[in-house]
Amino acid sequence: MEAELRSEVCRGHVLYGRKCTAIGHRQDCDDVLFWLNETETQLAVVHLSFSKESDPMWPTTALYESLGCWVAECMKPDAEEFNS
Repeated sequence: MEAELRSEVCRGHVLYGRKCTAIGHRQDCDDVLFWLNETETQLAVVHLSFSKESDPMWPTTALYESLGCWVAECMKPDAEEFNS
């Protein structure tokens, strides 16, 4: 997933040139959770497109300051939606 992310992001993307480690993958879509090793923002959820992007808006990326923020703002709502 790290190689795919590097192949997709272009100059200007929030993750361009940053070291990211994949730590989770949503089972019902192409969202991947990355730990950002070198930034204050610790986590990113990226919707991989599996194509080379030329617009820095893609792939779509949501940043989270901590694991707790990600759990509250992303994981819990996604789990509730998935289970409904």
